[in-house]
Amino acid sequence: MPNFDVDKIVDYLIPYREKLDQLYNWNANLSTLIALDVLSEESVLELSTKTNYQKEIYLKKVIQQKLTDTWLHDEELFDKLSLWIIREWGGIRTAQEDKTKALIKTFLTNRNFKFDRIPSTSKVAAYMFPKEYIIYDSRVAYSLNWILLSQKASDKFFPTPEGRNSKMTAFDINTLIRLKHVHQYQPKDINQLRNLKYISNIDKNLYISKDSAYSELNKLVKDISKKLWEGDQEKSTHLFYTEMLLFSIVDREIFMDITSSFVRNNQNKQETGDISPKINLPESIQGRSIFSRIIPTTCNLQNLLRALQQHNWEWFNLKDWEKREYRAYAFEEIESELQRTTPSSWPDIIKRHLLQTSVHKLGPHPMDIYLVAYFSENSFEKGKKAFTEFVKGKGISDKKNAAHAIWQVGLNDGIYLGILHKDGTVRDWGFMENFCSARRN
Repeated sequence: MPNFDVDKIVDYLIPYREKLDQLYNWNANLSTLIALDVLSEESVLELSTKTNYQKEIYLKKVIQQKLTDTWLHDEELFDKLSLWIIREWGGIRTAQEDKTKALIKTFLTNRNFKFDRIPSTSKVAAYMFPKEYIIYDSRVAYSLNWILLSQKASDKFFPTPEGRNSKMTAFDINTLIRLKHVHQYQPKDINQLRNLKYISNIDKNLYISKDSAYSELNKLVKDISKKLWEGDQEKSTHLFYTEMLLFSIVDREIFMDITSSFVRNNQNKQETGDISPKINLPESIQGRSIFSRIIPTTCNLQNLLRALQQHNWEWFNLKDWEKREYRAYAFEEIESELQRTTPSSWPDIIKRHLLQTSVHKLGPHPMDIYLVAYFSENSFEKGKKAFTEFVKGKGISDKKNAAHAIWQVGLNDGIYLGILHKDGTVRDWGFMENFCSARRN
């Protein structure tokens, strides 16, 4: 079951919520509805004075009632109205009449949705049952997936139906998702790429299955709508308001957010001097699993270095838990250099030492920095409490004290060395990239 942080999604959408009337710009041709006697010429003329949003809300009410009335009593009109929704209103003009009619009948009989036709079926479903279903098309899936990705609001994403929007094609959302998780796609052996299902097999770890995607989408949008439109009975229960918002922001607001986020990222790197891009952190470094030999003694680098100074750099006078961190960092190789330099240079000396030392020689403490970074960059929930569940879930330890020790040591040492931010995310991506890829002694 996918986990979604609904609050993060709602927070992202709130700035656009009150602008829906201006943002929604879909304008369907209504002439067929006059011919079908669904709308009168007078009502169409009156609708022409309304905004596209106001016209759409009116249509949803009228057409829902007409579909309900004709479903069992006027099959011919029901089919023609369903085809209008799919072809003319929905823009899927290539939908074949007989196949589409059969598709809708299957949906009405057993609520069965085939993913390859979900843009068509879901349009009729959303019109008929607005409290149960939304339209599942490429625009809605794109917007929602970007929000999930950019806000770290889920570790699972929705499969995206095919679309023709040029902006969405230029910045393909599936490519963005896979790049964020590129370490999962990196083969250990080039011969693995002979498998024709190499990508699709890995996709199963990132994407909700097509069989359950529509059900999960409807459940998620119900949860979003309750919070996004809280206090408004109409909007919080009719899912099309949230769907219309997701639909409306995709090729302007979402596009701006995507391009701006990359520009900001590049500017930050130039300002900080860090020109290294973010990388996806692997679960194994030089064959060493990051989930094993990871539980430390509760000591941190600053305390260790202070103790070494107090004992005139005679490490054998350290306390037992301090000696364990001393060995974990293989300090015997750089102790003399630390001793003859100033404290301000120690972080850089230690980082260089970590890049030159085999991870198999390192103990838990420096690897805890990496584990905290791995968790913080890949989990949408942050902090010590969530990290404790992560440690348990990965089989590292089911003891809370052990998880707290890893978090405390990894975070404090990472901050001291300038590798991590205070929330555990990576500050120095250049170091991380080198740490993951460097050939060491």
